[in-house]
Amino acid sequence: MRLLFVVLFSLITTAQTKNDAIYIYGTLIEKDYYSDSNSTSVRQAKDIQKSLSTDMSEAFKIIPNLNTANGSSRSSFFQIRGIGERSAYEAISNYSVGVMVDEVDYTGISGITNLNGLSQIEVFRGPQATDFGPSAMAGMIHLKSQDPTIISKTKTYLSYESFNTFEEALSYTGMLSTNTGMSISFNKRDSDGFMKNEYLNRTDTNGQDELALRASLRQDFYDSTLTLGLHYFDKNNGYDAFTQDNSYTTRSDKPGKDKSETFSQYLKFEKEFNANLMSTTIFTHIKNDSFYSYDEDWGNNPYWNSLPGYNADYDYNIKFPRSREDFSLDQRFNISNQSTFGIYIKSSDEDFKEVGYEDGNERKNIQGDIRTELASVYAQRIHDLNNKLSLEYGLRGEFRKVDYKENNSGSNSNIHTEDLMYGFNISISKKDLLGELAYLKIAKGYKPGGINTQSAVPQNRKEFKPESLYSLEVGQKAKLDDSRISLSTALFFMYREDAQVKTSFQDDPMDPSSFTFYTDNATSGINYGAELEASYKQELGFNALWSIGLLNTRYRNYNIGTRNLNGRQMPHAPNYQINLNLEYKFKSGAYIGGNLFASDDFYFSNSHDLKSRPYQLVDAKIGYRNESLDISIWSKNVFDENYSLRGFYFANMPPTWQDELYTQREAPRSFGITGRYIF
Repeated sequence: MRLLFVVLFSLITTAQTKNDAIYIYGTLIEKDYYSDSNSTSVRQAKDIQKSLSTDMSEAFKIIPNLNTANGSSRSSFFQIRGIGERSAYEAISNYSVGVMVDEVDYTGISGITNLNGLSQIEVFRGPQATDFGPSAMAGMIHLKSQDPTIISKTKTYLSYESFNTFEEALSYTGMLSTNTGMSISFNKRDSDGFMKNEYLNRTDTNGQDELALRASLRQDFYDSTLTLGLHYFDKNNGYDAFTQDNSYTTRSDKPGKDKSETFSQYLKFEKEFNANLMSTTIFTHIKNDSFYSYDEDWGNNPYWNSLPGYNADYDYNIKFPRSREDFSLDQRFNISNQSTFGIYIKSSDEDFKEVGYEDGNERKNIQGDIRTELASVYAQRIHDLNNKLSLEYGLRGEFRKVDYKENNSGSNSNIHTEDLMYGFNISISKKDLLGELAYLKIAKGYKPGGINTQSAVPQNRKEFKPESLYSLEVGQKAKLDDSRISLSTALFFMYREDAQVKTSFQDDPMDPSSFTFYTDNATSGINYGAELEASYKQELGFNALWSIGLLNTRYRNYNIGTRNLNGRQMPHAPNYQINLNLEYKFKSGAYIGGNLFASDDFYFSNSHDLKSRPYQLVDAKIGYRNESLDISIWSKNVFDENYSLRGFYFANMPPTWQDELYTQREAPRSFGITGRYIF
């Protein structure tokens, strides 16, 4: 097998600035970007705006080796370096890529990734077990809200886009008193969506109705700081996205819903005992209620009865209501900003239902409860060998237990699982080598095992084991020409031990609801490639952001029934992703810019060998900007590229009932106007 050695140039978008430094906030201790021995992308709010991204589901265009899987109104499943979930239809889900907003872990919860009101995005690639635990086996996405500012700032945002799309945002940061600061942001988005339902004669069945509120209050004392954070996210979207001809016109008579209401709080108390000892206590609570449904046959009875050779009704739909509540406590101590150790405790309780209907009559009713408890201890140490050479090492050990109870149309089942896992990181770095920093890192991440709960899963595949991910990474970070040029590169090789592989099969080709989803273990897998980010920034004239992600993946020694996946690439793992963002600003304040994104094709699933198409997206913008005002007109997907981020291969078309590829199409060309004002 050929080893891929590549240098990848990606744009390091500026992060939140303190004394002109770039800082990372998602780790156990706040770090200067150029002292962090990890392949991490940081994107500040103004850089997100240049890319015309309004939700994390669009951020794959600006982050190398980050991909996403659709299958709902908003993508909420992410893959980093070819590893990550693509769906969560089954009751118990383990995640390889986590999502955090401020101090709250939202992994597995949708509707929380709107980008307005954020100060920056941080994407950590590779195993992050010491910092984050099991949900970061492949990486972690951290969204950081605005901090209170000494000088009060109010930001307003108003945007109109094709498909009757309106988005409004308002945020405020400032000081309420000498020692009390506040930050609050509000965002509302309404859209009809780009699908048309010809049967119902409606253009809003795949529409969006989203609300996001973030607020924080910070109180500074003599030797401590107390921060209270509140989040509220309300998503009330339609879901009507699949058709038999993979077009933008649907025929469903019972279009689905994708709803999620989330309320969370966090309390962070930082106490300085002396110049060398700091204590940080973080308590979080999150409550989420969601409802997901869709028309399984994607049609209507008059349409089915009009088909040649088929004169019968064909009517299926399904609903997935869920409720989840999490509590967590993280207590850590930091000694001289060199050593960190702590404990983490989390409890999660989730109620779920799956209710299926045929011809309006209930045909299945599954309901249950998942109770998860975990406790972990962790420690991390940075040891300066001399004034340039540093050794960093960390370890996390975790115990996790799950109690699963299910009632399937009167049949009860109870399952109990326990896992004891560990992860670590060891890195050596040298300052002023190949720029600001060069490093070599070895890390191990982990993901718990579990039970396949569906009855059709063969008995010898009911249980699957935990997965371990071993990673070797070498990289460098540099800034040149008085920090106007930024450059970072990373080469990585990862080995997956007992790789968890999700797959599915259709039990009855004439029943679109008869799917069995299960997770299995492959013997192993390998992922290797490179990331490179580069930027050139100045106040006037030409600015550029550039990123490239290169990736190769392979399963080893794995079979699904008669299918042999040995040597096959993993799903949603394109071999390349390229992003180039350009802008030219004139002295008058006028500017013109554009964004180019290109992606290779990728396999949609493990259960079949069909792929997406390679695609290229071009966005363009022209506008005027000064210290307070930014107004622009723009177009996304200028050349109206046809592309998909989710595909299924199964039978859903009478009378032949042949397996076919069905894809969820992404947004066509759109136009918009946006205004921002700061006062």
